[in-house]
Amino acid sequence: MYSKIKIYSLFLLLLLGIGQSNAQQGCWLDDLTTILQSPGNSEFKSFIGAHDNGFMKFRALHEAVGSRTARTNTNVLRFYAGVADEVKDKITTFTHRQIVDFTNDFGNFSATQLRNLDNNFSEAWEIIYEAGFNASKRTNPRELRLVGEHLDEIRNFRGGYHSWKISRRESWINELQNSFGQRDFVPQGLSRSDVPDVVLDNMNRTSNINDPIVLERIMNELIQSGSRIPVRKSFQRGDELYKIVPKGSRVTEYTPFWFTKSEWDSVKDLPDLEQRLGLPLGSHAAEYDLYRITANRNGDYFESIIASTIQGGYRTTGGAKQTLVLDRGHWNQPIKIETFLP
Repeated sequence: MYSKIKIYSLFLLLLLGIGQSNAQQGCWLDDLTTILQSPGNSEFKSFIGAHDNGFMKFRALHEAVGSRTARTNTNVLRFYAGVADEVKDKITTFTHRQIVDFTNDFGNFSATQLRNLDNNFSEAWEIIYEAGFNASKRTNPRELRLVGEHLDEIRNFRGGYHSWKISRRESWINELQNSFGQRDFVPQGLSRSDVPDVVLDNMNRTSNINDPIVLERIMNELIQSGSRIPVRKSFQRGDELYKIVPKGSRVTEYTPFWFTKSEWDSVKDLPDLEQRLGLPLGSHAAEYDLYRITANRNGDYFESIIASTIQGGYRTTGGAKQTLVLDRGHWNQPIKIETFLP
């Protein structure tokens, strides 16, 4: 089949190349021949062989992408073969850098995943891309769908996507706080009697709090914040933990609630971030500052699963894994890493 493709490509090149320089023709044909003769890229080869306009589509890609390395990149070709024709047409208006990043973002998506995205997802991606967000945000189906549903609104919004997203979140948070913000925040976790004495003793010994009354109160809060019995874990000097606070706020000196890097990475792009973290409404924010602490010696902390919470009529599900730091003296001062927009 591929030999027929090559013959057809030569014939089509002659028909399409009228008025074009020999150098331009050779470049396009050389790239196509390199792809067809190379191992791999089976999806793209099948696409070329099965579509009458496959060569035209490749030619458009060729003209839009300025780098030969990018034009013959497996991710670029695999994506280009699997995506709808409407999207192919739209991305040929992208800059060279946009096409390379776009196809690398989606190059590992399966044909089924691509079909599940709306045909205007390329326009949504472009808006998120131009706002400076990373690949995890640019390829998030929920985010692409949200932007795709409000394309004109975002394009006309002063400040673009970033400002539009902040405004949308501020309205959501204000509505919640006006309705339930004055109510008591009550975690629905364990009670002290649910935790074995040996675990309580270990937690007490790990803490650096000397006042027994304060220690009792904090232990009750830690236990109630989780839906499972805390498990002791060891950490090494140099290990890192993370925490978010509303943008512009500071991490308090004694807060015990943190996350490992792996846990933060697993929840940061979830559509229900505040739900999973069991945040009180006073800690909800349009944007968050992400802080990091680093261990300055070896020691122990405890892990538990965040419990569901109730604040008036507002409920959170919890479910993320929290790390309970009972002696902040084992850790350096918090350092702000970034400002994060969910």
